[in-house]
Amino acid sequence: LSSKKESTQSQSHTGTVRLGIALTLAACGEVFEITGFLNETAILVICLAAIALSGIKTLVKGLCNLPHFTFNMNTLMAVAVIGAVLIGQYPEAAMVMVLYEIGEAIEDRTLAHARRSIQSLLEKAPSTVDIFLAGSWIKSTPEAIQPGTLYRAVPGQMIAADGVVTEGTSSVDVSSITGEPLPESARADSIVRSGSIALDGTLTIRATRRAADSTAARISKAIFSAQQKKARVERFIDRFARWYTPAIFLASLLLGIGTVLWTGSIDKETVYRSLVLLVIGCPCALVISTPVALLSAMTCASRQGVFVRGGAPMEVAATIKTAVFDKTGTLTVGRPAFKDLIAVDGTDKAVCWHLAASLAAANKHPLSRALVNACDKSVRISPVKELKNLPGYGVQGRVDGALITLTNRTWLKDKGLLTPQADAAFTRLENDGNTCMAVSNIFGALGVFAFADTAKPGIAASVKALKDQGVTVWILTGDNEKSALKIAREAGIENVRARLLPQEKLAIISELDGKAPTAMVGDGINDAPSLARARLGVAMGNAGADTAIESADVVLMNDDVGKVGWLKRLSVATRRCITENIVFALAVKAIFAVAAVTGYATMWMAVFADTGVCLIVVAWALRLLRFR
Repeated sequence: LSSKKESTQSQSHTGTVRLGIALTLAACGEVFEITGFLNETAILVICLAAIALSGIKTLVKGLCNLPHFTFNMNTLMAVAVIGAVLIGQYPEAAMVMVLYEIGEAIEDRTLAHARRSIQSLLEKAPSTVDIFLAGSWIKSTPEAIQPGTLYRAVPGQMIAADGVVTEGTSSVDVSSITGEPLPESARADSIVRSGSIALDGTLTIRATRRAADSTAARISKAIFSAQQKKARVERFIDRFARWYTPAIFLASLLLGIGTVLWTGSIDKETVYRSLVLLVIGCPCALVISTPVALLSAMTCASRQGVFVRGGAPMEVAATIKTAVFDKTGTLTVGRPAFKDLIAVDGTDKAVCWHLAASLAAANKHPLSRALVNACDKSVRISPVKELKNLPGYGVQGRVDGALITLTNRTWLKDKGLLTPQADAAFTRLENDGNTCMAVSNIFGALGVFAFADTAKPGIAASVKALKDQGVTVWILTGDNEKSALKIAREAGIENVRARLLPQEKLAIISELDGKAPTAMVGDGINDAPSLARARLGVAMGNAGADTAIESADVVLMNDDVGKVGWLKRLSVATRRCITENIVFALAVKAIFAVAAVTGYATMWMAVFADTGVCLIVVAWALRLLRFR
C-alpha cells in the first residue's frame, strides 16, 4: 500500500511539472506572437511542444473516436486544437490544450482527495497483529484472524477485527466509525469494532468476525459499491452529454457552412469561429458537476458517521415524505432499565432491594442485569445458594437461608401466591408499558419491580426536526402496544402500529411508499425486508444486525437517528447545488455561443466557457464538504 501510494505521489508530481512546462511554453508562444520576437516557424515549434507535453493523450483518444463516431470531450478538444493549428492560431491552440488539461488535473485531484478521505480507515489498518496461537503470542497479519481468535490491540493501534474484550481496559477512539469525538471506555465483555483505535491500554479481544468481514472492511465495500451506483440526475447528465456533444459538432459545422453560403467564400475567420463554438460547447462542466457534488456530499456524510451507499440514496433522501421507525434499538437504547418499585403488604423497600439484587447478581438475564445496575451502594448483596432457573418464569434460590424467587406474574398466579395487592401493582406498572418481575418468599410477593426500554436521549428533538421538514413519522414494532405508545409519547410520534410480524411491517411499508417516498429506519433482522423495500433504508451500524446493514441504503454508524433529518437536509442541499451548477454552466455557454455565432467570441473566451466554468462548478460543489 505504501509503495502504491509513493508511486501515485511520484506520478502526480511528474504530471504537475509537465503541465507547468507546457503552460510556460504556451505563454511564451503568446508573448512571441504579440511581440513578433520570433518567426512563425519558431512559434509553431514552441506551441506544438506545449500541446504534446500537456495533451497528447487527449488528442490521440479524440482522433481514435472520430472513425467510430464517438463524440465526447476528447473528440471536441482534438478537433478544436488541431483545427486551430491548421488555420495558424498556434498560441491559442496551445493555451486551450494546456488549460483544458490543467482543469482535468484539478478535477482528478479533487475526486482523488475526496475518495482518500472516505477510505482513510483502510490506510490505518495494522499490517501485523499479535495472535494467541498454540499457547503463545505470535505476530501475524490481520487476515489470519478468524471468529474465535484471540488477538491484542496495543495503545495507538487500530482494532483489526470486530470482537469482545476478554482482558484489559482502554479508552477507544471511535471517531472513524461513529463520528463521535469523545472516546469510549472498553473493558472485559465490551464489544469493540474494527476501525476504532485503542488509546491508553492494551486490549485482548476475541474476534467475532474475520478482519475481512469486520466493520471497517464493510464500510470500505460500501464505498466501492457506492462509486458504482449513479443517481438518477447523474444518469440524466450522462445521457444528455451523449446527445449534447454531437449536437455541438453539428452546430459548429452548420455555423461554418452557413457563413460560407452567406459570404460566398471560406477563410480562416470562418473556421476560427466554428472552432470557438466547438470549444464553448464542450460539456466538461455539465458532466463533472454532478459526480463531484455527490461525492462531496457522501464524504461529508461519512465524516458524521453516516455512510451512504451511492449517489442514488443521496438523491432519494431529499424526496422522503414519510419516515418509519422500528422501536427497540432504533428509538430506544435497546436494553431494559429499572423504572419503579412498588412494595407489597407493607414490606420495606430496602428488603425488596436486598433480596432481589442478591438473586439478580447470580443471574445473567437482561432484567437481572438491569436490576443490579440500578442498585446504589447501600444495597447489600448476599450470596445465593441452591440457585435454580425457572424457565419462562424467572429464578429462585436461598438468600440468607430463606427461599426467594424473582419471577413474573404468571408464576405467582400458577402457585396461588398472587395477592390482590400484588396483582394491582403488576397492573398499574404494566399499564405504563413496563415489564414487571416480583420478588417473593414462600408466602407471596414482597415487591414488584418495573423495567422498560428507554428512549434514546434527544429522540423528541430528532423527530421534531423531521416533522419540521414536512415528514410524517411512524412507529412500526413487534413489541406490545403499551410499550410502543409509551415511547411514541416520549418521541412525539402519533402514528403507531404494534405487535407486527416482519411480513406485516413489509406490507405497511409498501402501502406507505406507494403514497409517498418512505424511509425505513431499523436495526434488526426482522427489519431487513422493510429496509430493502423502502425507498430509503436506514440501518443502525453500531447495534444493527448484519442482515439489516446489508439491506440498507444508509448506515448510521453512531446509531443517532437524528442524522436522518440531517441527511435529508444534506440531500436537499446537494440537489440544489447540482441544479445550480447545471443552470450556470448552460447559461454561460449559451451567452458565449451567441457571441461565437456573431463573431465576438475569441478562443480565450471559449477556454473560460469550458475550463473556467468547469473549475467554478467544481469549487461550488466542494462547499458540500463543509455542510453543517
